[in-house]
Amino acid sequence: MTIPISDHHRLLDKRFRIMHHIHNQIVTFCIGQMNELQKNREYKELLKQNPTAVRNKRLKEIRQMYFLDEYKLQSRFKKMQKQYRDNIDSHAVQKECTRIYKGIEKCLFHNGKNLHRKRQEQFVSIECKTNKAGIRYDPASNTFMWCHQVFHLNQLNEYQQELLLNPISYCGIKRKMFADGWHYYLYVVVKEEAVRKTGIGNVGIDIGTSTIAVSAKDKCMLEVLGPEIDKYNKEIEELQQKIDRSVRAMNPERFNEDGTAKRIKGRYRYSKRCRILRHRLRTVYRKKSDYLKQSHEEMANRILELGDTFYVERMQFDGLAKKAEFDEEDPARKRKRFGRSLNNRAPSQLLSILQRKTGKVVEVNTQKYRASQYNHITGEYEKTELNARMKQIGEHRVQRDLYSAYLLSHPLNTDKPDTEQCIQGFAEFIENHDKCIEEIKRENKARRSSFGF
Repeated sequence: MTIPISDHHRLLDKRFRIMHHIHNQIVTFCIGQMNELQKNREYKELLKQNPTAVRNKRLKEIRQMYFLDEYKLQSRFKKMQKQYRDNIDSHAVQKECTRIYKGIEKCLFHNGKNLHRKRQEQFVSIECKTNKAGIRYDPASNTFMWCHQVFHLNQLNEYQQELLLNPISYCGIKRKMFADGWHYYLYVVVKEEAVRKTGIGNVGIDIGTSTIAVSAKDKCMLEVLGPEIDKYNKEIEELQQKIDRSVRAMNPERFNEDGTAKRIKGRYRYSKRCRILRHRLRTVYRKKSDYLKQSHEEMANRILELGDTFYVERMQFDGLAKKAEFDEEDPARKRKRFGRSLNNRAPSQLLSILQRKTGKVVEVNTQKYRASQYNHITGEYEKTELNARMKQIGEHRVQRDLYSAYLLSHPLNTDKPDTEQCIQGFAEFIENHDKCIEEIKRENKARRSSFGF
C-alpha cells in the first residue's frame, strides 16, 4: 500500500542522496571482496570437491573472512551510518546490506555475473526492517517519523483504511519521477491483506509473451497484455532520437564519420535542452511502468471473479528474453527472441500479482502436461506448427490458446489433464469460446495476429 507524502520533499531528496552514496560504497567494497575471494587458493580447491557438511562449513567461514555474509556485512557498515545519524538510521543501512547481499548470492551461487553500482536517478527506494524503529508509521495520526522528523501524508481512502486494520510488518519510502520532479511515497507492508471476493472453481490460464487466454466454467477471455503500451513506446523512441541528436551535436569529437562512437575516456557534455529531454524520458518510463502495473492489477481482479484456484504452465521468461546462441554454421541467423515483448507486456508480473492476491496459482509441468498438443477427444498428443492458431477438436474448430487454457482448468494432476472432465464440460466451453471471439470482433478490441482471426 502506497500513500503520497505531502511535505519535506527537499529533506527526503537529501536523505536519498546520502543513502545512494552509502549504497555505492557498500557495492564497491563487495566487488573488491568478491575479487579477492576468487583468488583464495583454499576456496578454489574446496569448490572442486564434492559437497559435504565439513566442506560447506569451511566455505562459509572463508566467505565470512571477506565479509561476504549478510550479518558480517551489516556489522561492517554500521560504523559508516554513524556519521549520517541525523538523516539515516541504522535499520535502513542494515536493510540495504541485505538487499546487496541478495545480489552477492546470485553471483556466488547462481548465474549472476557481477554487482553494479547505481546512478542517483536509479536509486528509488529506502526501507526498514520493522515498524518499531527507523521509519515508523502511526495510523492514528496518519504520519510517520524518521530520524526525529515527522512527515505528513495525504488522506487515506476506504481500502487503505481497511488494510491498516491488519498488523504492520515494515515501512519504506519510494520515489517516482514526474514532470515537476521527484514525488515521494510511503509504502506500508501489512502482514495480511484485505479479503478479496473471488469466484469458485478452477481457472486455466495460458499466458504467452504478449497475450493471455483464460478459461473458466462461466467465461473465456483472450486479451493482449497492456494493450495501450505502444503509445508510450512511440514517445520513448522520439525522445531517445532527440537526445541522441543533441549528444552528437555537443560531442562531435567522440564519434566516427560512420556514426559509431569512439572509445575515449571522459564524460559526455550535455546541453540544457538535452538534460530536460532526459528528465522527460525518465517521466515517460515511469508512466509506462505505472500503466502496465495498473493494467495487470485490473486484469487480475477480473480473473479473480472467475474462480479461486488458477492453473498455469511453468514458464522460464528470463530464458525467453535472452538472445539465442551464435550459430557458426549460419552466422546470418537472427539471435533475437522475446526480450522486447517481455519488456513491453511483463507477463511474469501479472502472475506475481495473482499469486500475491490469492496464493493459489498452481504451476503444472509444461513438458508432461503439454496443453498445446493434447486432444481430449482422441486422448493423444498431436504436434502442431506454432503459426497454426486454430485447432480442430472433433467437429469444432477452436482457438489454440483458449483450448490450452480449457485443458489447464481440468487437471487430473500437475502432469496430465482429466479427460473425463474435459469431455463433460466441452459443450459449455464451446459456447463460452464463441461468445469470447464474437465479443472481440464486435467491440473491435486490441488483438494480435497470434489470435488467428
